Amino acid sequence: MDNIKITWVNMDDANCDEQGDGIVIIVEFNNGGGITFTLDSLTGNPLINAVKQGMGGKCYADEKYIRWRNGASLSIKQMMDLVLAETNTQTAGNAVFG
Repeated sequence: MDNIKITWVNMDDANCDEQGDGIVIIVEFNNGGGITFTLDSLTGNPLINAVKQGMGGKCYADEKYIRWRNGASLSIKQMMDLVLAETNTQTAGNAVFG
């Protein structure tokens, strides 16, 4: 993961609620891959909570982080962890026990 660099990021808040749940972050990498995730599970970080409430400013990216003007940031590893957590939650919700 050390060789992966962020080339583009966008924050889509068109479908979020008043608490900021539903904001979608779209990230593209220099290897042609990309990920999409939400900030919904990040409730313990006051800076991310401000982002979710629309008080973080526009997001931007350097090679290894997404950053907001209020000082909030996410590393590539944190983004990947969010994607894995969302995937695991969705998979568990679709599980059938017999």
